[in-house]
Amino acid sequence: LLRQNKLEAAQAKVAEMRKALGGHPLAVYLQSYVNVRNGKNDEAYEGIQQVLRSAPDYLPAQLLAATLQLQRQDFVQAQENLNKVIARQPNLLLARRLLVSTYVGMREPGRALEALQPLLKDRSDDVGLLNLAGQVYAMNGDFTRSEEYCGRAAAADPKNAQYRTRLGVSRLAGGEAEQAFHDLEAASALYSDSTQADSTLIMAHLR
Repeated sequence: LLRQNKLEAAQAKVAEMRKALGGHPLAVYLQSYVNVRNGKNDEAYEGIQQVLRSAPDYLPAQLLAATLQLQRQDFVQAQENLNKVIARQPNLLLARRLLVSTYVGMREPGRALEALQPLLKDRSDDVGLLNLAGQVYAMNGDFTRSEEYCGRAAAADPKNAQYRTRLGVSRLAGGEAEQAFHDLEAASALYSDSTQADSTLIMAHLR
């Protein structure tokens, strides 16, 4: 049901399960997952903390907790949960990507790059990963590679305003002002809320 985006039906099924199982960790986890899909992240976080208190080694709960902690900018806790997940499932791509994002949030570019590079060998066609790579290389001052990866992400998903904005920012940092303006103007047109691209574009013109 969740894969089909039938959120009301999924909520009804989870409610039936919770009625039968009460506070069983699986039922609470599923409720937290549905809450995330419904945008109720605070309720989801409360639920997932409850799950981890009763089942601290439940890997799906650790992964969901880390995702929510990353959103809440609780990077230390996110890193702790992700390290636990990766220790048990080292090839789990989602956990390893989230760890890179956590290092980005912690402003640790070297560790982010170290965690990123093996992923690029395994999943060099993953658009989200390409965009993340552009950000990581920019943090490390390698604007040539940043532009390369941001450009590949923007080319693969040309209607994604975030990817186009990041490409423009990367080109601007690398000294390619004219092309950067073009990218940021294109991104601004794509955004329904174009504040990010617009502010970057204004700052670029003020340079």
